[in-house]
Amino acid sequence: MGHETGRPAPAVSRHTTNDAPAAATDPRWAALAERAERERDDPLACPSCGVNLLGLDAFDTYRVCSGCRRHFPLPALERLYLLVEAGTFVETSGVLVSVDPLIFRDLLPFPDRFEQRRERTGPGAGVGEAVITGTGRIGGHEAVLLVLDHTYLGGNLGPVAAEKVVLAMELATARRLPLVALCAASYPGFRGGDDPRLQAGILSLAQWPKIAAAAARLHVAAVPFIALLAHPTTGGVYAGLGNQADLILAEPGAHLGLGAGGRGNRESGITIAEDMLGAGLIDAIVDRRRLQATIGILLGLFADRGRFVPSPSGEPPVAISQSPRWEQIKFARHPERPTGRDFLACLTSEFIELHGDRISADDPAMTCGLGRLGQAPVAIVVQNRHPAGDGPAGSGVSGYQKAIRLMRLAGHFELPILTFIDTAGTVAEPGPTTPGVGLAVAELMRLGSTLPVPIISVTTGLGSGIGAMALGAGDRRLMLQHAIVTADGAIAVDGPRLQAPSTAGPTNLMSRSQPLTAPECLRLGLIDTIVPEPEPAAHADPAAAAQLLGAVLARTLAELSGIGPRRRLEERARRIRSLGEATPEGREAARREIRELHELQRTLSRSLGDLRGRWEGRSMTLPRLPRPTLLGVPHLPRPGQLDPSRFSTRVGPELADLAGRIADGVRARGLGGRETPPAGDPSLPPESLN
Repeated sequence: MGHETGRPAPAVSRHTTNDAPAAATDPRWAALAERAERERDDPLACPSCGVNLLGLDAFDTYRVCSGCRRHFPLPALERLYLLVEAGTFVETSGVLVSVDPLIFRDLLPFPDRFEQRRERTGPGAGVGEAVITGTGRIGGHEAVLLVLDHTYLGGNLGPVAAEKVVLAMELATARRLPLVALCAASYPGFRGGDDPRLQAGILSLAQWPKIAAAAARLHVAAVPFIALLAHPTTGGVYAGLGNQADLILAEPGAHLGLGAGGRGNRESGITIAEDMLGAGLIDAIVDRRRLQATIGILLGLFADRGRFVPSPSGEPPVAISQSPRWEQIKFARHPERPTGRDFLACLTSEFIELHGDRISADDPAMTCGLGRLGQAPVAIVVQNRHPAGDGPAGSGVSGYQKAIRLMRLAGHFELPILTFIDTAGTVAEPGPTTPGVGLAVAELMRLGSTLPVPIISVTTGLGSGIGAMALGAGDRRLMLQHAIVTADGAIAVDGPRLQAPSTAGPTNLMSRSQPLTAPECLRLGLIDTIVPEPEPAAHADPAAAAQLLGAVLARTLAELSGIGPRRRLEERARRIRSLGEATPEGREAARREIRELHELQRTLSRSLGDLRGRWEGRSMTLPRLPRPTLLGVPHLPRPGQLDPSRFSTRVGPELADLAGRIADGVRARGLGGRETPPAGDPSLPPESLN
């Protein structure tokens, strides 16, 4: 196992052994050789933080600096042995060996170069191909493994290496085993890569559509695909293999990206894993020391889907005490009230958070991930009204896109969905992304009504706006005893001034300016169950509040798990169709609202009629003033106001008997031309009568 610390010692040893005369005559090589000889006796220090790495278990076993968590490169075989259980890996397609399809001319022939790589010592020793495939067990669960070695002729895949990748995907599809890909590849010219001429080519680029098609068949078969991006993962491996996975993990500090930089700027398009995480392009950054446990948890969640159902609690329901309205609103806005993340930590185990929307960002106001409720694997979406940092209290477009991605993943792998609602509203960022919030909320509501898996929503604090309603679309809607919902943004609470009158009817409950408490929502048919809280509220004993909520969730999930997907969708459609009308109070509130709307329309009609009558009466009583002229030309009167006596009817003497003369001409022409017009008549030319 070699130590790769970025020192120039390997380069010096390679040149001094192969080019001894040059090293002896060139003073630069002599200085480098002296420096390498001096460093052999010095302690091995981390290039980033200077910690002595010799004797550290983290470095000896995992090649990780315990001081700064720097992850040093690992060959494929060592990375594989750190991941799978001992003695369980069985290689597949090991007989496939690359050849020289282009008959490339080089100082060292292509077969000899392969043989040299196969027989070398140090990092990558004993590897006969850039790709190692096989089956093994991780955390007690069998999986198909695909490991790439970036030290073996670079990062692009030739026809044989790509064939091994496709065969591994087809094996996972046929046996319905999860696929785990450990990716590490450098684009041509990247630091630490090999000769670019041996890495790029048309035959290499032609392999990626084939790999993408195999990954698509894997996705259609609902077989999980997990990819780990190690340092470096660039070029076609990053774009054509790593991003095909359902879940994308990365090692800390790994250089990732397409790496499409031109000549002189070869590292453009490359960024580190932490920046990728902030941009929402990967799901999580996993330390190498926890990689086996993390992938084992994910494989266990996918393997146990539909196998474990929470057992319903036999405890009798807890009586819910009635509190004044203003007191319930105050409890809902209490600064120490447990958030969705607090309930998540108490209720779930083996939770793996998935970051990012795979488009542009990672919204801290929305937490998504996979975990267990009891023993049942579930997908969880949590709204954070108090996100870490200075972020907004509401969710934006990236948060809803992240929730959409997790819900699609849960529907694809048949995992129940739990949503915890606690938001002050929807954040519409200024700029061209503002319409995207509406599109994301619309897609979220569509998924909530069409996914065939159980969907349970819980309002834990404040449910405000259409975003909270979109996350609440599902099979069952739960609400904590002191939670509230509003139609608009955040509300202000100032003691008993917001207390509703005791005679509040359905009309008052539907008022947009008033928040609705849990009992009012239950009476209106907006929720199905009220979850009790410890006295006086959940902030007094968060653990007891989580225990009460967990019992209701287990009972509800057990009830929904016993219903088939088709019947579940039909019942969900009926519930959504009758939302707000399932109770007598809800129907009465809807009728009163419709009557109020009709009365408003009639009032507006009467008001408009009165205004029209007043305007017409006023116009008839106004005095008529002479109309102004335009450039001295008077306006023409209306047709009814014309006076014929004002117009002259006199014509010239030459037109006075024109009609008679025309008639005489016609009569003369009818007599054969025996009568002709009088000679010398200037008003009627002879040719006009011919």
